[in-house]
Amino acid sequence: MKKRYLIPFIFSLTLGSFIFWFFANPGEATSSEAFQKWSNERQVNLTKQKLMEVEIFSPKFNFESLEVVYVGPGKPYFSWWGHLLLRFVGSGTQPEKDFAVGFVADFNDFPLNKYKGLMGGYTVMAKLDTLENYYRDYVVNQNREFVRYPLASTQLQRDLLKENLKTWIKDPTKPGSYSFAKNNCVGLMANLLEESQFRIKGHDSFFPDDFIKNLSSMGVLYQSGKSIGLVGALK
Repeated sequence: MKKRYLIPFIFSLTLGSFIFWFFANPGEATSSEAFQKWSNERQVNLTKQKLMEVEIFSPKFNFESLEVVYVGPGKPYFSWWGHLLLRFVGSGTQPEKDFAVGFVADFNDFPLNKYKGLMGGYTVMAKLDTLENYYRDYVVNQNREFVRYPLASTQLQRDLLKENLKTWIKDPTKPGSYSFAKNNCVGLMANLLEESQFRIKGHDSFFPDDFIKNLSSMGVLYQSGKSIGLVGALK
């Protein structure tokens, strides 16, 4: 093969492989065993989510301040860009028991439709858990970076955020469908903050680390308060 055809050939082969991976359903995913495993895991996660929602809707749920938590990139392709969490400081009986939320897609079909995941179609899930569980999942189990940034907020903003989050949970169609390309964890968190009167218009961020930088430049993050770890004094 002549050299002038080699690069187009390699490009076409790579593109073809990507298209096949993107649209094809893996063979093992159609087996009953694989489906049963997926179904069981999904049911466990949904049950846990419902228990967390009970806590959020409880009259006792309150918090003193907020932290944006940056989670570094992971090994699976869908975590290469990292993730964002919002911690409700003071909402737990102990600091590590504080509640936190991160926005993900509710992958409710089997096997995963990669096109819907990228372009939109899956319902948004406000995934709730405790800070220590998130730390265990991301840091202990996946060896990912976990960085906390205090977020400046007023009582009015915190009250609005609490009510807006409950609205999103009650009606998961309100924030729009999840789309990695258009409405991912960054865009969803930004929209929730903007709805709660945080002045971050024009954030224009797609990647979690860029979002952190932009918030810092807008003066709503205490950059000097950055802390790596689960809980403890901010440095």
